[in-house]
Amino acid sequence: MIDELRDWLEDNADGVKAVAAALAGAMVLWWLLADPPVEVGPSPGAGSRVVILLHGHGASKTDLEPLAEELALLAPGVSFIMPSGTHRAMMGRTWYPSFREDSQEAVRMRMLEIRAEAREVVTEIAQELTSDGVSPNEIYVGGFSQGATVALDAVLADEQGLGGLVSLSGGALPLDLALLEARGPVRAFVSHGVSDSVLRIGGSQAIVGALRAADHPVEFIEFEGRHEIPDEVVQALGAFLAEP
Repeated sequence: MIDELRDWLEDNADGVKAVAAALAGAMVLWWLLADPPVEVGPSPGAGSRVVILLHGHGASKTDLEPLAEELALLAPGVSFIMPSGTHRAMMGRTWYPSFREDSQEAVRMRMLEIRAEAREVVTEIAQELTSDGVSPNEIYVGGFSQGATVALDAVLADEQGLGGLVSLSGGALPLDLALLEARGPVRAFVSHGVSDSVLRIGGSQAIVGALRAADHPVEFIEFEGRHEIPDEVVQALGAFLAEP
């Protein structure tokens, strides 16, 4: 019986993957409806720019709300949408939860599933925005720490033509940066503290190098600080988002 089931799964692998993807999308949509994102700035619509802003590990959807409010003053026409991470962690939420598996291959497969869940949150929000008239190239994905890693992962896998990336002290996972060569132009803003001991600056430096090698316009700020978003970064990011 087990062998027959294994043979059937192998013969119908594409169909099984399609059903699994549909179920994952439905679960994420339910999650967004049950715990709607925080929104700051004007209501998104045709001609507007929107930033999907993702919090870090153990935080919540309101964690970056003060940042969004400051940026909304610096870039008045820009809207910000901040969803919750898809898993619980400590007193908050996370995009990539801790887990254990019996083998390295099982760990790899589970991590691929977790990453897909996180990217699906971005995809669902972006699709809703485009249905409201927002141009895909005016949708930016950004985040802090782990949220920045999710944002980069979403941009690497993007098929909608998302226009921008904001990576604030990210670089947690060894993602396939070679995918930047194959996608259309993306404006990028990257910042990282040179004394960051939570996530070393080398991750962001590698991201910037890959962006520039693929001819994507990128603004990179290395600041004298730790795992944080200092005022100089807020001011520069506001100017970046306000540019036409």
